[in-house]
Formats: sequence, structure tokens, C-alpha cells
Amino acid sequence: MLSIENASKIFVIDEHTRIYGLNEVSLSLQKEDFLILIGSNGSGKSTLLNAISGYIALNSGKILLNGKEITHLSARERSKSIVRIAQNPATNTVSELSVVQNFRLAYLRKRSTGLKKAIDRSFYKEVQEKVSLLNMGLENKLNQEMSKLSGGQRQALSVLMYTWHKPELLLLDEPTAALDVKSADTVMNIVQYITKEHKIPCILITHNLKDMIQYGNRLIQLNQGKIIRNITEQEKQNLSTSEILAWLSEM
Repeated sequence: MLSIENASKIFVIDEHTRIYGLNEVSLSLQKEDFLILIGSNGSGKSTLLNAISGYIALNSGKILLNGKEITHLSARERSKSIVRIAQNPATNTVSELSVVQNFRLAYLRKRSTGLKKAIDRSFYKEVQEKVSLLNMGLENKLNQEMSKLSGGQRQALSVLMYTWHKPELLLLDEPTAALDVKSADTVMNIVQYITKEHKIPCILITHNLKDMIQYGNRLIQLNQGKIIRNITEQEKQNLSTSEILAWLSEM
């Protein structure tokens, strides 16, 4: 589904200083892969997600999604196939709009032309059914402004909204970092359910040791823009928290 070939990104600090955000990175994801991406701050994790989603341009290398090269497509063009959910819940939703209005915006995400679906009784009921999956009681609060909800509620709704039309790839940039433990578990449970149910490949950046162990079938560690560990599904099953701590302390 995703293939990255020799991707490099160089950040120019001044005339004498250049830093590799990515340094000849190559990796691939299959249809049902859930990749955990780890590394210290500045290791290249967010740079990699920015490159995949089109927010930064590579200096060299290429990116293919489902066999189609997307290296030179804009972030807007890629957003029809790639969903990225940021760390801050407020970034993923429109605070002044109601829950159902936010869902309508997400619905229109892949529809630049043609008829637009209105918020009619059928649409409202469809949103209610989807939101009920969260078991948060939010299906009865669809007319409430997003700003009135907690960060955990908004983040969980974001995952539902932006995976509604089964994107080809889901990117999660520390989606639970700003949440309490209970809300974080709710968000990660819905992520796991949706990615498995709809077979959506996913890349998750996390600093949470529990999540590194509990979620995903693969793990990659970055350092100074390079992949230094590429852990297979079988190897990951035998990983311990102490091993991961040791790897992170090496940096």
C-alpha cells in the first residue's frame, strides 16, 4: 500500500549547517500493517509523516501509495487518500461547529465536485450510529459545539470522522499525548478497531511505552533521520518494555 524509496530531506539552518531530517529512508507497508514509529525528539518521526502527507517536499527519493507515485502531489491532493490526525485535538476539529457539522465537513473531504450530502435525517442517523461505537454517550450530543467537549472526546470523534470513507492510509502523530489515561485508551481502542475492521494501514508515532508494546504489528526506530531498527511482527511479539527503554536510552 505504501512504498518509500530512498527518501531524504535536508533542512538548511544557515550557510554552514545542514541537518538531515530524513537520510535515505526506505520502507513499505502492506494493507493491514500497523507500524509503530519511535525515536527521540529530532530523530525524523514527524518529518517522515510530513513527507508522506505532503506538508514538506523531499530533496530526493519517492513515495508511492497503492502503486501510484504521489511524491509531487500537494498535501490537499493527498488528503483524499491519506488521513493525518495531530496531537492537539483542537487541530483536528472546528471548535465553533457542532459535532454533526464537523462530520459533514469530513464527509465532503473526498468530494470536490458533484452533489453535496446535506445534514438531513438520514445523515444525522448515520452519524449517530457511528458515534455510538465510542460508548461515550456522544450520539445524543451531535448538536453540541465541539469546543464544549473534552480533548479525549474530540480526538475519538476525529478518528471516526476522518476514517469514515476508509482512507488508503492513516497517520497518527502522538494522538494521545495530550489526553488522560482513560481517554487515551478509548482513542487507541477505536483506532485499533477501525484499522482492523476496514484493513487500513496505519503509522503511529508514540512516546508511550505501553502503546509501543500493546499496539501494532511492526516497529521502526529512527535516529538522525535514519532507520536504525526495523522490527518484524514476530520479533515484536517477544519485545519487552525494558528492551525498548534500553534502545531509547542509547540515543
